[in-house]
Amino acid sequence: MIDVTSRDIDIFRCLSSGARKLTDIRDEMKKFAFDSKSNGENALRVLSDATEFSRDMTLEALRIRLKRMRREGFVQSQRYRSRTGADVFALYSLTDLSIDALVENGMEHEHIRTHLPHRYGVVHELMVTDVVRTIKREAGQLFYRFKFKDENVLKTEYRGAGMRYPDLMVTLFPDGDASKKVVAIEIDNGTISLKRVVEKAVGLFELFKVPSMILCRTARRISNMQNEFRQTFPNKDDVMAVKIFFALIQDFTHKGFVETRWLTMWDEQAAVVRLNKKKR
Repeated sequence: MIDVTSRDIDIFRCLSSGARKLTDIRDEMKKFAFDSKSNGENALRVLSDATEFSRDMTLEALRIRLKRMRREGFVQSQRYRSRTGADVFALYSLTDLSIDALVENGMEHEHIRTHLPHRYGVVHELMVTDVVRTIKREAGQLFYRFKFKDENVLKTEYRGAGMRYPDLMVTLFPDGDASKKVVAIEIDNGTISLKRVVEKAVGLFELFKVPSMILCRTARRISNMQNEFRQTFPNKDDVMAVKIFFALIQDFTHKGFVETRWLTMWDEQAAVVRLNKKKR
């Protein structure tokens, strides 16, 4: 069994939001040397002699370390082929052993994801990882607590025929434990019909009684969704009219909950999440 070093804990933190490519892990390791603000991945970071190593770590050194940690059961990985078939790459994810190591080093279990997607779900999985990383970063900057459950966790907690699950169920505590807001986040790749998007959003509200925040890749996709929802719910007084919100995923991953431009099905701007905007 290998001795888990502070450098290894850095690697685990990089993987705590979900599956990632080798280059993404290396790039995040570099950031540890300069940014100790973000919540979750960099939170509780103790700058030590590992900082210098992290800053200069090469891809080959990281690949060798990950290979050994995989043999020892701390990391899992799987190889994938790109959609064009031209490139082959690996995704890395945590295991129970590395999760235990993170928890022992101060990270909350509710801030950790571990999952390797099937070959047709790679793009979507990486988008989910980016969304979780954004939430952690914003939480660290704006001093709010949060926890989340992804689709895989929800499937173990809620079972039944015809069940629908969001990509993420996120609980935000904008003013400490005195207040909380729960939202379902859906990351849309444009691969399912508009009718199914509406059916899923309705099903999620009926089951969890929380608003759905749908992140799309293009403004045209948002517009098409808005039209579909308005056809289904033509009355502005309908409860669903204030339970569905849309935004561009690239906007969210740059800005987080507070600064993102959220739109209703009526194309009206909405302040979906209000938090203390004071930064460190």
